[in-house]
Amino acid sequence: MSDLKTLEGKSKTIKLGELEVEIKPRGLEDFDLLLNLSDPEKKAETIKELLRRTLKDAFPDSTDEEIASIDPKYLDELSMEILRVNGAIKQDE
Repeated sequence: MSDLKTLEGKSKTIKLGELEVEIKPRGLEDFDLLLNLSDPEKKAETIKELLRRTLKDAFPDSTDEEIASIDPKYLDELSMEILRVNGAIKQDE
């Protein structure tokens, strides 16, 4: 194992409804998405894509239709936790 392993982000598990969702930090392949969060014109679409990718990681067998039909009351909490795990907002916000 390389020393770079010590630089990996830490995942977090949250409870949404009856489900536990593991939120894994995004890596280099998603760095462009994280940078898009600072662009007001791209922010909404970027958060939607981060939600989709995070849910696909947590539930690999899920379909795009299942993800699209998640109740919005869960999406706000999930999106905030995704942003926290990825350092886009502070832990206490």
